[in-house]
Amino acid sequence: MRAPRGWMLLALTAILTCPSFAGSHNRPLKVASLDFDRAVFDTEDGKRGVEELSRKLEPKQVELKALSTEIDNLKQRLKDHSANMTDADRTSLQSQIDSTQKSLDSSTQNVREESQTARRNLRDIIIRKMAPTLIRFAQQKQLDAILDVSTGAAHDPGKFWPDGLVLWTSGPDIDLKEASSTKRESDITDSVVQKYNAAHP
Repeated sequence: MRAPRGWMLLALTAILTCPSFAGSHNRPLKVASLDFDRAVFDTEDGKRGVEELSRKLEPKQVELKALSTEIDNLKQRLKDHSANMTDADRTSLQSQIDSTQKSLDSSTQNVREESQTARRNLRDIIIRKMAPTLIRFAQQKQLDAILDVSTGAAHDPGKFWPDGLVLWTSGPDIDLKEASSTKRESDITDSVVQKYNAAHP
């Protein structure tokens, strides 16, 4: 089961919610949205990391394809020659199909988990590097809050950040419920990616 990002990144959360970033709020809240996952993987670091992971997993993907082809061939043999087989031969072939399918399923799961773990580690590294850029941008734009609108956060808010969809606020006096319900006046995803790439060429 995937670990909550809010717990994995307590240090980041402490930085993002630090009271020293508080400003004046004698005005309607200024809230922006950020597709955090897209921002992370659209950076040059994110793209390079995904490409490296793809190259690393390519041999295993080839093995999975070979197993899948082998299963298809065995199934076709059983279909074409079943009528002429003895019960023992038919049972043996079906057993071979089942065994190969089990191996394919297990290997597929292992590759999927390896990929997810690698992507999660890459994301966490980039998040830590992105935090200062995100804070500076928010201060420049005089934002009061940033909401994470990535697909995962929207589907299961409690699994990502301690304050649900609220990724960052300018100070402890910001009402989280009000911030969550305030209409977002802009999406800063592309701008944050550009700022990050400029800071980390």
